[in-house]
Amino acid sequence: MKKIYILILFILSSTNTIAQQTFVPDDNFEQKLIVLGYDNVLDDLSSWPEDKEPYYLGQHKCLIVNKEGIKLPNGLMIKYPGLEKDSSGVRTEYKYKSRRGEVSLWGGSVVENIVQALARIVIGEQIIKVSKKYKPVLTVHDAIVCIAPKEKAIEALDFIMETMSHPPEWGLSLPVTCEGAFADNYGDC
Repeated sequence: MKKIYILILFILSSTNTIAQQTFVPDDNFEQKLIVLGYDNVLDDLSSWPEDKEPYYLGQHKCLIVNKEGIKLPNGLMIKYPGLEKDSSGVRTEYKYKSRRGEVSLWGGSVVENIVQALARIVIGEQIIKVSKKYKPVLTVHDAIVCIAPKEKAIEALDFIMETMSHPPEWGLSLPVTCEGAFADNYGDC
């Protein structure tokens, strides 16, 4: 029985991102957001007040900000050890300690960390569901590669794409979709 490779790419998207651009009016734009109270996660994490309660981040209420960091839907945390705020220069800067030394951090990099973590959680949950019927043999970032019998390639592709097009229970309104293909080898997908 000849096997075939099926490549499925998971995509966390929204309907208006194709032509979307982000415009930052000036170098102080992020500082203005912080002053207005729209971007206060880094400020909170760098000096969590004793009386401050944890709070939800985002409309889906799947992220919780507390004094330890940002709690993800699966219970794991995004942490920035030793996060400090430095307002001594022209711009407010945030830095945390890593194994490689001090790392600068800003709101956009926190958003990137959150998006990557959520995408990994989503694809991890999808892999568990897919593996009940087909064997995943490789994952690359947001892609799953499975092996299925050649005569069941279309059925397998349909099942995997259907499975990977459903948002997780903790984020039912997340715009999740995927695309896929099959071939005799991974390079041809």
